[in-house]
This record gives sequence, C-alpha cells and structure tokens, in this order.
Amino acid sequence: MNKKIMNNDYFLSMISKFLNILFGFFSLILLNRYLGAAIKGKYSTVINYVTIISSIFQLGISIVYSKFKRKNIENCFSIFISLSIIQFILYLFFSIFLGLFIDVKLLIILLISSVAIFTTQLRYINLVENIKYNTLVVIIMSVFNFAFTLIAFLFLEKSLTVGLTIYVLKDCLIIFMYLFKIEYKKLFKRKYNKYYFQILKDAFLPMISNLLIILNYKIDVVMLNQFNVDYELIGLYSLGLSISEYIWIIPDIFKDVVQKRTAVNNPISTINFSLRCSSTIVIICYIVLIIVGRNLFGLIFGNEFIDSYNVTKILFIGVYSMIFYKIIGQLFISDNKSKQYFIILFIGTIVNIIANIILIPKMDIIGASIASVFSYTAIGIIFLVMYLCQYNVNIIDVLIVKKSDFNNIKKVIFRK
Repeated sequence: MNKKIMNNDYFLSMISKFLNILFGFFSLILLNRYLGAAIKGKYSTVINYVTIISSIFQLGISIVYSKFKRKNIENCFSIFISLSIIQFILYLFFSIFLGLFIDVKLLIILLISSVAIFTTQLRYINLVENIKYNTLVVIIMSVFNFAFTLIAFLFLEKSLTVGLTIYVLKDCLIIFMYLFKIEYKKLFKRKYNKYYFQILKDAFLPMISNLLIILNYKIDVVMLNQFNVDYELIGLYSLGLSISEYIWIIPDIFKDVVQKRTAVNNPISTINFSLRCSSTIVIICYIVLIIVGRNLFGLIFGNEFIDSYNVTKILFIGVYSMIFYKIIGQLFISDNKSKQYFIILFIGTIVNIIANIILIPKMDIIGASIASVFSYTAIGIIFLVMYLCQYNVNIIDVLIVKKSDFNNIKKVIFRK
C-alpha cells in the first residue's frame, strides 16, 4: 500500500504543495518581518522585474516539453536539457557583458534572471519526466529556503542584498539537485541540433502566452513602482499578493497532474474532478480569511503589515477565477489550442493594464488589487465558458462537489 501511495501522482503533488505552503508561509512571515514593509517593497519590485524578464527570455522551451514528449522522440529529455544548459551559459555571458558596460543594477537583475530561467526550465521538464523526484526537490527547496530566511531573521541586519541572496541560493539549490540526476553522456549530441530550431519555433506562441499570464500576475507591482507609489505601500501590496499566490497552489496540486496526464491524453473526468475540488477548497479558504480578520495579520506579520489584509481580501475574489485558467489552460496547451489560450490571456492582460492605469493614481494599492480582480475574472470566465462549450461539459460537473468525490479522493490516493 505504501508503495502505491508513493507512486501516486495526486498524493505526491499534494504532499509537495502542502509542504511548500507550510514552509513557504513561515518563510514569508520571517522575510516580511526581517525586511520590513519598505525594503520588502524594493525586494518585490526587483523580483517582479526578474520574473517578467525571465518569462520573456525563457523562450517557452520547457512549456512545450510535454508536446514533444508525446511525439516519442528519442532522447527527448536530453535534447531539452541540452538546449536549456546552452541557453543558461549564453545568458550568463550576455548578462555579465551587458551589466558591466551599462549598469551594475542591471547586471544584478540579469544574473538573477538567468538563474531563474534555468531553474524554471529544469523544474518544468522534470515535472513531466519524474514527478516523484520533482516532489523531493520541492520539499528540500522549501526547507532550505525557510532555513536561509530564519538565519537572516535571527542574525543579520535588514538588507535588500541579503533578501535577494536568499532568492538566488534557493534557485541554485534546485539547479544542483536536478543536474545531479542527469546522464551527461547523453547530452549535446550533434543529432539534437535539428530539434533545437523546431523547439524554439513551436515554443514562441506558448512563450508569449506565458508572458501574458506573468504580466497579469506581476505588472501591478511594476506599475505601482512606475507611478511612484511609496515602497512601503508596495511592500504591503506584495504581501497580499504573496498570500494569494499560496492559495493558487491549491489548483496547482491538480494542474501538475493534469500536465503530466495530458501529455498522453485528454482526461476530461480528471479535469472536472480537479476543478470541483479546487473551487471548493478556495471558497473555504476565503471564508476562513473573512472570519480570521485583519487583527491576525498584525499578529503574524507585524503591525506595519496589518493593512495588507484589505489587499488580500480583494485579491482572493480573483483567485477563484484563476482556478479555471490554471487547470483548463493546461488542457488547451496540450490539446493544440495555443492560439485560443493566447487570445484569452491577451484580453486579460489588456484589461489589467488599462485598469491599473485608471485605478492606481486614484486608489494606489487598492486600485491595483481591483485591477487584478477584473483581469483574473475575465480570464477565468472565458476559459470556463470555452471549456464547457468545446468539450460538452455541464457546468454542474465543474463547480459543485459530488458525494462521490470524497470516495474518489481516497481511491486516487491509494491507487498507483
């Protein structure tokens, strides 16, 4: 029985996400208390720029791995890893050259971005290839990130540099663990060259789509910075956004499994089950947030972060809609509906940017929160409607938990 549990996709994903949330949340508490609102605002601004740059120059390579794997290409894993390593080395040299001749701050951002890009490529490729080892990596990364943050909190003075160093160390640990498992003798074969251009070509639209969703997640902080909103307020907003991102891990539990299974087929029943469970859990989390109230925010994160509660409460409304993007969107990518996927995200991004331009000057971080909700809701509803229509699914089957789901959860966990 234990062997069956440890080889079950859902169980491994749930364990991974649970521990990621647990250690991640404690790390979030320590990081915010260590940096304080103002420095956290600067930290979040840098990380958001890094994330946007990374989403562009990642080139969508890892996103199309499941598509190529379905073609049963020989040494597909080694082809993608080889291309990712070549990309990483080129970006490191480019970052150093550009940064030294233009600006040291740019050098730092580009170097962090290069590491983040390589980490993302390895993580997503290994998620499809070996979900069990990927779970182990996530757990170890979460523990070490907590340990690094705890050391900074206990022994070091407040410093943006220390915060960014912890971020990079976490990614370096992930890179090391993935590279440790690679069979290097299979890498960099001349016969792989013919696939590189095809990968980059096929990855272009998914890369643009990924950029659009990253912009939906991260453009608000960048625009707050561009509108010269105080770093302390950006720090408050970033905490609310971070908590919302931890709630997004709930649909990610199911999305990871959907990503692996849609690499082989289109399991509609699995997707419906994932949507029902995710939406129910998110609703419960929102109810708990309302009951808990703002006072607990001050107790956990410190009084200077108590106003983050208002941001979090607003963003949670949009989190529910993003369930449909996270789970259904993965199906669209694997089912060759990348153009539809792109159009939906493009609409959401335009809504987000326009709403931020209108609302931030009038309502600063509250305006950014409302803009995000508009965008998330637009994306989620469009994905849901298209899924219901194109796959002939009844809305009841994706929104309302069935009595049989409780038994199915037990069966899912205990089957191989």
